[in-house]
Amino acid sequence: MSKINSPAKRMVVTKAEQHLKRRLTPEEVAVVAGWNEGPAKFFAEEWTGRRIAEHLAERTKPDDPVVVLESLAGAEDTITRDRDKLIAFHKGGARRVVRAFLFDAAVASFSQWLLRLLKVHRLPASIRALNFGLFKQAAACRLYASGCVRYDRESSDWASEVDWWREDHVAELDELSALWADLKGTEAVPWITVQAMAILLIREFFEAHGDEFRKITSLSTVNVATGFDDGDLYEVRTSVSPKT
Repeated sequence: MSKINSPAKRMVVTKAEQHLKRRLTPEEVAVVAGWNEGPAKFFAEEWTGRRIAEHLAERTKPDDPVVVLESLAGAEDTITRDRDKLIAFHKGGARRVVRAFLFDAAVASFSQWLLRLLKVHRLPASIRALNFGLFKQAAACRLYASGCVRYDRESSDWASEVDWWREDHVAELDELSALWADLKGTEAVPWITVQAMAILLIREFFEAHGDEFRKITSLSTVNVATGFDDGDLYEVRTSVSPKT
């Protein structure tokens, strides 16, 4: 369950619980925990408990894409179950595409690429966070890895101050590009599905190769995030994430 360490966020939780006359659910707490500090202070000072509760009700709907992405990134369930949730989130042709996605092959491609990259271009000991960025290039979707010395859970600005990066940090993941293409013409919004799948790939990598990652990099812990360059970042809980 997400922890609330910010006074502003604790105030938001208190106001919502006083209005609802109950404790917030883990899903509702996760929404509050995911806010940046600026908005959290504004909500705590300006919003009533009722307005906060209504906002949380909207953000915790099971068909809300942000809820789905935050749930997958939070790793509160197994990867197998989260894959099933992602399939169930989609409808019609999109569901068939997601169900047919070659997840194991994608994991193998992602793992081979990242392990080779880490061996060739060593991570400095000062790196505190890894960002697996996504961007659209022509008709395909690309993923890259970068590392940062500075990390701020309350703001995604840290990801723009890159300390570990080269042009060859971009992966050629045909599986993600094929997924993007296959979703065109279906009910899905491709970037949502591709980002969700990237989260699962990252989680699976660290679940299977966490010890190898530590051995190659000599890093015992590192913050991990992913997101499209022009969108939100999602902190991904992994076996190498710092305990909070």
